[in-house]
Amino acid sequence: MPKGEDIVTRTPIIIQLTNSKSDDCYCTLTYCDYDNNRVEKHIDDFSILNEILIDVTEEITGGNKCIKETPIIIEIHKNDVLDLTLIDLPGLTKVPVGNQPQNVEEQIVNLVNKYIKNPNCIILAVSSANIDLANSDSLKMARNVDPKHERTIGVITKCDMVEKPEIWKKMISGSLYPLKKGFVAVVCRSQKDVEDDITIEMSIKKEEEYFSQCIDFSNQMECIMECGIKNLAKKLNNILIEHIKNTVPFLKPKIDSLKSIEEERLLELGEPMDNMNRSEYLAVLVNYITKFSQQYQDIIDGKVFYKDRVDELKGGARIHYIFNDWYIKSLNDFSPLEMLTDEEIRIAIRNSSGPRGALFVPESAFETLIKKLINCLKEPSLRCADQVYEELLKIVDNCRIADMERFTNLKSAINEQVKILLKDCLQPTKEMIKNLMLIELSYINTSHPDFLNEHFMKNVYDKDNDYIDELDTVVHPKHNHKMLQRPKREYQETCGSNMNYSTIHHNNTYKEEMKMWKHKEDAKSFRNKEGTKITNINNNRENVFVLPVIPEKIIPEYSSSSKEIIEIDLIKSLINNYFNIVRKHIADAVPKAIMHFMVNTSRKTMQKVLISNLHNGELFNLFNECSSIKVKRNNCKKNLESLNQAIKMLAEIRNQEV
Repeated sequence: MPKGEDIVTRTPIIIQLTNSKSDDCYCTLTYCDYDNNRVEKHIDDFSILNEILIDVTEEITGGNKCIKETPIIIEIHKNDVLDLTLIDLPGLTKVPVGNQPQNVEEQIVNLVNKYIKNPNCIILAVSSANIDLANSDSLKMARNVDPKHERTIGVITKCDMVEKPEIWKKMISGSLYPLKKGFVAVVCRSQKDVEDDITIEMSIKKEEEYFSQCIDFSNQMECIMECGIKNLAKKLNNILIEHIKNTVPFLKPKIDSLKSIEEERLLELGEPMDNMNRSEYLAVLVNYITKFSQQYQDIIDGKVFYKDRVDELKGGARIHYIFNDWYIKSLNDFSPLEMLTDEEIRIAIRNSSGPRGALFVPESAFETLIKKLINCLKEPSLRCADQVYEELLKIVDNCRIADMERFTNLKSAINEQVKILLKDCLQPTKEMIKNLMLIELSYINTSHPDFLNEHFMKNVYDKDNDYIDELDTVVHPKHNHKMLQRPKREYQETCGSNMNYSTIHHNNTYKEEMKMWKHKEDAKSFRNKEGTKITNINNNRENVFVLPVIPEKIIPEYSSSSKEIIEIDLIKSLINNYFNIVRKHIADAVPKAIMHFMVNTSRKTMQKVLISNLHNGELFNLFNECSSIKVKRNNCKKNLESLNQAIKMLAEIRNQEV
């Protein structure tokens, strides 16, 4: 580890030790520089590693004494190391030095906590033998994240710096501060040893000599004390193996699950198809088209299981929803009588009666009104076809063939051809719906058995006793002459210089303005039998009859007569009853037409259309993979190799003795 004055370790240093079976020894150092560029260095000479770490630290921190969270990763491959990963963190400081920020202590504490709070890590709480354990900052921080002392190992350094060995012996015995994993006493190289070129091997040998002199092997308590760097490494390795053995029952299912995911992903990516002839490409194309067509049918039939969303309708269930919960429900909620007012019905009856009027309700008035309402069903029915067409497009987009996704050109070509097919199916579907409407409009079947049945006639004429009274009034007008009398139209005249003819107003009064009478004494007025006043003007001893002017637009607005009220109610009942018959037929026929002309036709002809339209094209372009697919395939293969190796290692560890 880097040594020097002040604070040398200012970034986390992750050391990954790998026991190499060969004699090759090398080191790989990876980090991100000050500009966040990834740098990787290969080192064969371990003697210069210390200097390189110092230089890299300066490069990461920008040449100042600040703390950085950017880690330095060192991968060491040697045949004399144990498989272990160590993380060297900056030492705890109290006072900022140089250009360090004032909160440097807080920064270091946050950085250390970031790593030691991981429940799967072992904390090496380093304390000096010449400092009381009660004042150890490392033990204090370890206790904050490991209050039960289950994953903390106390490391006592500088044992050779104290006057009496009993001081550090008491520390590692656990009597002062008990730890479940215990303490280890070590003697590391001092700065003077580094300056004197004392090697690691020489330092370890010197450490062994010191502990052999200090430990009384006749004392059983001292014999079990763990001392030295080698013992610390073995202890850590044993803890790692023991931890792995304890977690093997949990790791094995996770690794198996990851392996299954990678195998499924590799299956989706498929094998490369670079060296294939045309017949082989054609066979693969037919296979993909068959799978695509079958999946399209399965989605419509509800045979596909969806893993993502189970709380919403999918595929053919959405088409069923469109038919029953959207289209038919909307038709049933439609009230035909809300589209007609009593005034419109009354005018239609009068227009259908012609100049003579009618004793009974004209059938042509009923046909005119019911055809208007039948036309209201056309747009919702056409919209229903559009909705199903859009759902079929969604089904096409949701079709996923495992290893076909890598061929983007092929998938695009298939989707394009299928959408053309659906578009071709939509047109005859709409034509059929329009024909259904024309069929209903072409012949109003008043002889339909459900139209004027006994139940309907009873509801019409026996619904209210007032209808009978009103009907008697119409049939026997002589007995109720007063009820049929209309308010008589009034005649008004004013004098002026010009003569204008009268106009018809909404209050049924004929008003004549600016009339000049040459001989008022000869003027005689008569009222016609309908109550309209006709004026007889004696001009030059001749009689002149003047009628009011007929307006361009005549809209009768006086109150309906009793006969008209009965006729309006009868027309309403007829319209409502016949419209229900038509609505029931349309609600049944339109979904059937959509299913036959669009859904089922696309199902039956899809495979044939795709093969005929795609087999003559450039097959090599259809099966051209993008570069990212090749990279993903290689990564999957590497991941599978790593997972298989992990399974093999777990099997070895399970049988290994600690």
